[in-house]
Amino acid sequence: KKNVDIYLNALEQNKRWLEDSNLSSQTNIAYPQNNSKNNNQIIIGIGSSGPTKKWPTENYIELIKGINNKNIKFYLAGGNNEIENQIANKIINELKDNRIESLCSLSIEEIMPIINSSKLYIGNDTGFMHLSAGLNIPAIGLFGDTPLSYANYTKNIIPIIPKNFKTVGHNSMAMNQITIDQVLNEVRKFI
Repeated sequence: KKNVDIYLNALEQNKRWLEDSNLSSQTNIAYPQNNSKNNNQIIIGIGSSGPTKKWPTENYIELIKGINNKNIKFYLAGGNNEIENQIANKIINELKDNRIESLCSLSIEEIMPIINSSKLYIGNDTGFMHLSAGLNIPAIGLFGDTPLSYANYTKNIIPIIPKNFKTVGHNSMAMNQITIDQVLNEVRKFI
């Protein structure tokens, strides 16, 4: 509950950032010109607070291939650190597709307008998942080592847990048991 409160309390500041018209001049990102949801834009949440909360990078690569829609732009959201930059670079280099862009070097203020204009969030249980949900963006959250109670506070988070699990919690260490097909089945409901 403490983490959820932190993210929800931050939303008020984030909404002010969304109204900041100077952000687009500070980065090379093409920002949306309005706050409408973009049916062709998906946030992929590759970051996490620890290694047991990360879905394998290879799964994200296969997920993006599986979505198989040439009109969708993918934004890789993670922290500006060596590990998450390496994950983003591996995905980009493997897929060699100009529709995939890393947001890892940007600040939260710079990422917020992109999240706010996106159709969907898919990824690990991270701050970006909670921010997406708080902005009424459907968030497909991958829960293999996080209690489901972290998703139950809003209808905007659609939790996916490993097949044959009734629930998950800390120390489940089951992120690699969430299948690409499970995630694709949920994604297809939104695209």
